[in-house]
Amino acid sequence: MDKNILLKEINSLKEDFPKLNTLKEEDLFSLVCLKYYYQPEDFSYFHYKESFVDGKSDGGIDLVVINDVDSYSTTLSLIQCKWINNLDNIQDIKDIFTKIEQTYNDFLANKTTKYNPRLKRILKDKLDYIDDLDNLIEFTLFISVEISPDRKEKIEDALKGIASLNEYLITIYYLDDIVENIESVKEPKKFVEEDKIIINKNDGHLNYGDFGLLVNISSNSLKNLYDRYKNKGLFEQNFRYFIRNKKIDDKITNSLQKKRNDFWFLNNGIIISCSDFKIDGNNIRLWDFSIVNGCQTTTLIGEYRGKNENEDFFLPCKIVKSKSDPNNNEKGFSYFMSEIAEASNSQKPISDRDLKSNRPEQRKLQTFLREEDPKIYLEIKRGEVYKRSIDSWQKIKNDELGQYILAFNLQQPGTARSTKRKIFSSDKTYRSIFLRTYSKENIVDLLRLKEYYNDYVNKQLKDDKFVDLEQESVARNGKFIVIALIGLFFKYKNSLITFKGYSKDENWIAYLEEDNLQGPLLNVNYKQDDFFLKLNGLFQLIIMELSNLYKQREKDERNVSNFFKTDTKYQKIIIKHFIDSVFNNDYRMKEVNTYLETLNNVKQSESILEL
Repeated sequence: MDKNILLKEINSLKEDFPKLNTLKEEDLFSLVCLKYYYQPEDFSYFHYKESFVDGKSDGGIDLVVINDVDSYSTTLSLIQCKWINNLDNIQDIKDIFTKIEQTYNDFLANKTTKYNPRLKRILKDKLDYIDDLDNLIEFTLFISVEISPDRKEKIEDALKGIASLNEYLITIYYLDDIVENIESVKEPKKFVEEDKIIINKNDGHLNYGDFGLLVNISSNSLKNLYDRYKNKGLFEQNFRYFIRNKKIDDKITNSLQKKRNDFWFLNNGIIISCSDFKIDGNNIRLWDFSIVNGCQTTTLIGEYRGKNENEDFFLPCKIVKSKSDPNNNEKGFSYFMSEIAEASNSQKPISDRDLKSNRPEQRKLQTFLREEDPKIYLEIKRGEVYKRSIDSWQKIKNDELGQYILAFNLQQPGTARSTKRKIFSSDKTYRSIFLRTYSKENIVDLLRLKEYYNDYVNKQLKDDKFVDLEQESVARNGKFIVIALIGLFFKYKNSLITFKGYSKDENWIAYLEEDNLQGPLLNVNYKQDDFFLKLNGLFQLIIMELSNLYKQREKDERNVSNFFKTDTKYQKIIIKHFIDSVFNNDYRMKEVNTYLETLNNVKQSESILEL
């Protein structure tokens, strides 16, 4: 596998982000892995600042990354990246993972004195973020060498022999894996154009007219497809890509090790969707095909390494043919693929978000937001794909939209940040977000505000403009608090809230959380250069005040991330600080009022949806 592809990506990072030119080649290799495995769509300098911890006393960790699998589960990945030409011995790999494990255990036990400040800040923040979620811990190694399958198997066996590592997800990506993934991200294949799969001819087959077929397929033949096409369209139409789940994976792997003869009974099999198929002896020829259900099964069969890995067995497979030709009716073919994937994935873990995805209010809101320009694409189901080229701020998941409505409109940034699951699991929270009157202009401006804040923070990080680590941490971890405070300023500017009775009136919180914001939020008629200058000034003022408040309370808070976790701290501590230091300070409010010129005066909304 050509390592020059990685060198090209390293040079591309240098061109796109000149401030990274001071990093060593091995550090930039880490960022290439970060980009293509964790942030392929919108990699920015912010992600470097957010995740990169390599350096002296880094505990064997180069990157710390969080991936939200869904509203309930999160994976924390502790990552080492090795930019080398040769792998001398397997002990080196064992040492890498045991060192990561030791570092992780030290942080759990709060034994962190010996580690560098950057690792302490970033890993503590992320550990704090996941501490009340059903999380998975993954130790990952990216290594820039290609080795033989036999040696890979020996490495896997050696790692399995370390009992303490068995409770974690252990993942290794070699040179060939990394290069294939980069190519897949840059030029994704929609499906595999043509190939065949071996069937058990003696078992016969069951046709459903000309458009469906039930057969038993060879595991070795499926493995062969995986080896050749895993990053070249084989799973592109699946509901979602392979997501490691130790409980499920271990059961399938155990079946592969000990119960191959019973695999047919123990597994639901796979579904292949295609434009056409043809029975040819003991083969099924397939055209324009993708595995739309069974990614987990196929991947674990494809990656299984064991003494019996070549022992073939058969598993059930449903093959379905579209009535639309992808060359003549791409939209119809894509819809068919997605419909089959969506309908056939019911055996996967169902979240509360999934259960509400077909609710009438979700579909009405989705339609409402993309009917007129500026079109907003709302993802209400995991796996939905929107191919049209639009700006990044115009695409959002319904749970993420719920977070911003909770923070800005309903003044509950702690819930938005730390208990996102309540958006769909709590009927009260769900109704407050989705069974309400929607203003299209309100949502559009809220998403623009989100984008403007992200751009501001990214630029400040890139230019090293934050004066200390506290301000940087506030900016990174306080997104929903900042958005909530701008919502508070908006309510104050438009006389939708006063602070009379704040400390005495028990009903003040309900008054604060009242859903009384409609119409445009931003003053789009304001001179553009001044608009961003003043809006950024508002961001800066809020971050500075939050940083000062945190420093006053540092002995009472574990870290910045913990300070922003609850609505109570926001409503009782942070708002009180802003009332005392800003709203009741005539000099400060004179400055603030200048910034608030970027926010609109309340207007009647032109586009309303009542749910």
